[in-house]
Amino acid sequence: ISSLFSSTASDENQSKLDDLDISTIDWLVKELRNSENHLNSLSLENGRLTATVDDLKQKVTERTSIAKSSEGTADKLTDLSNQLDKISLENDLAVMELQNLL
Repeated sequence: ISSLFSSTASDENQSKLDDLDISTIDWLVKELRNSENHLNSLSLENGRLTATVDDLKQKVTERTSIAKSSEGTADKLTDLSNQLDKISLENDLAVMELQNLL
């Protein structure tokens, strides 16, 4: 039964092929080549976009690292500023005490 079915399918395919003329086959080949060229172009563009994405990921990683180290620097600067404010207040108090002594 399966051989009869495959034979019938094969006969139908052969009949369809017989109905195709040379110009139709030429057109199909041309379209296939155009599709292949388009696919190759898309593949190249995909490669370029992948490289761009990888480059952007690297830049984000670098900038994230810089931002994290900047946070530490900002905290240190804030601490130093607070220490300077404290020293300035202590100096002001010392000057006031000296003025009171004079």
